[in-house]
Amino acid sequence: MSQNDRKLKRASLLDFLSLAKINLSMGKYIEVDKNIISGAPVIRGTRILIERIMFLIKDGYNFDAIHAQYPQVERKTLESVMDEITRSVIAVHHGTSLL
Repeated sequence: MSQNDRKLKRASLLDFLSLAKINLSMGKYIEVDKNIISGAPVIRGTRILIERIMFLIKDGYNFDAIHAQYPQVERKTLESVMDEITRSVIAVHHGTSLL
């Protein structure tokens, strides 16, 4: 993958996260707080960026591999984070949650 391709993928992910930020901040597992990493979405109670989790999944990591990198986060929490992201995408693009 070229450096330009990586930049485009990163830009599109960051665009999505900024569009969905308001929805993510309302979740049980994802929080947005301007006092935590300048308001970037993180797993609630941690400083683990949602962006990082999404990049790992995009790069082929499964929940077990991510849990191995972040053992303080339960596998079920990682699954719930992805559920919240999915609901947020649906809400951003359809105006309401379908799940």
